[in-house]
Amino acid sequence: MKYIQIVLITLVATLTGCKKFLDVTPNDKVFENELFTNRDGFENALADVYYGLTTPALYGRELKYGMLDVMAGYWNIPAQQNPYSNIIGLNYQLPAYQPMISGIWSGLYTAINKTNTILKNIENIKDDKYYSLIKGEATGMRAFAHLELLRLFGSSIKQEGAGAKAIPYYQSAGNLPQPFLSAGEVIERVERDLSEAELLLKNDTIKTIGRTTNGNGFGTIRYNSLIDRRGIRMNFYAVLGLKARLSMWAGKQEEAYTRANAVITELQSNQQAAIRLITSTDVTSRNKRFAVENLFGLYIYNHRDMLAGYLPDITATASPVLVPQYTYLMNNLYRNSVHGSANDYRWINWFGVIGTNQYRFTKLEIDTLSTATQDQFEVNMIALPEMYFIMAETKVATDPQLAMQWLNRLRLSRNLSAEIPYDPATTTQEMVMNFIIDESRKEYPGEGYVYLMYKRMYRPMVRPTGTIQPDISVYRLPIPVDETIYNNP
Repeated sequence: MKYIQIVLITLVATLTGCKKFLDVTPNDKVFENELFTNRDGFENALADVYYGLTTPALYGRELKYGMLDVMAGYWNIPAQQNPYSNIIGLNYQLPAYQPMISGIWSGLYTAINKTNTILKNIENIKDDKYYSLIKGEATGMRAFAHLELLRLFGSSIKQEGAGAKAIPYYQSAGNLPQPFLSAGEVIERVERDLSEAELLLKNDTIKTIGRTTNGNGFGTIRYNSLIDRRGIRMNFYAVLGLKARLSMWAGKQEEAYTRANAVITELQSNQQAAIRLITSTDVTSRNKRFAVENLFGLYIYNHRDMLAGYLPDITATASPVLVPQYTYLMNNLYRNSVHGSANDYRWINWFGVIGTNQYRFTKLEIDTLSTATQDQFEVNMIALPEMYFIMAETKVATDPQLAMQWLNRLRLSRNLSAEIPYDPATTTQEMVMNFIIDESRKEYPGEGYVYLMYKRMYRPMVRPTGTIQPDISVYRLPIPVDETIYNNP
């Protein structure tokens, strides 16, 4: 597979101190043998899996506020002189799309190859206390990356069915091309990996010390990154949430409901996990990312550099590249006369007016004060609100009143104390579904979520500039040209 060839490098990043992130070359047997002799080597290799996902080509930009949110219509993109001017039209054959699509494909498969290299060597430390934690993280990350590729490059299952050809699934390290599997086959393998990861992570320390605590304590002989801030690693709750997301993508609604409910119930019964919906206390600081809700996040210590020029910094004065569709979002979503409110925490904290007709999306801005919370560097990968949306959506057809109850529970945490009224005589299923969609659009600016939501539902994509009708050509990113040559699907 052409896109998973890796160059041997050493990178340095910081969280609370300096750590090494090693990019492992599977073909370099001598180096591989030297690296994977003890837990330190595995910690470094795992760290590089996460680090590799934080680049602008992936979750540092394009799979968050960049390409995917441009496609979803959040930004006011001018016809010219903007990096995304040729992206908004959803014509994936334009040259502007090619490096973005190739970067996503290669970046995710590179992460998969790294996890496979870890799993290939994991038995070297089978007697280590943290063997299961390392193997669980690597297996879970392999599942996560494949699921992301399926959602982006695979079929719209609702329209094409699970038998449509999707992507290759790599279960071993190396560059040997693997066959393109059907969506159903990929889902089976993701399910298998997630189930194994769940079992391996059953004793995850996140259950007892929470998502942000450093489990090293005082007097530790050497720092162990595995037990520090478990919320920015593939942890037990992340796996449970991903299983619910997978069921939703597969169209197994009852299973998705059960799995999402299990996540919510588990977290409500275990306060020590410290993952919960926000309260008023959580939105009083200058950190606006609601990280306390994250089941899994990526820590991007240099996110301020990636945001520069694209989204506003607290001290910035120049107009950013990405300006929100402020008036549309205000009138149609956040302050909508039926389901909106000027008191919505998201509206208050994520959008602003600076000067005459200068609108800003401020959710991701970085506070440079030394007292600022580390949470502002955490990018949401899967969070608790998604479980509520799953609970609501899966009941639209069978119990729309219950669907509205789940939606209103989430809305209450956003300071929307007035429930959307439900009248069985006048509230149709379509109305309930539209309420869920509009609430999702409020919830996920900057997160790369909405485009994929529309794809999964195979519904018209509502954008300020006009509604895009569902079509395979719209809801399926093309396999990169080089990949089709090297590994013909």
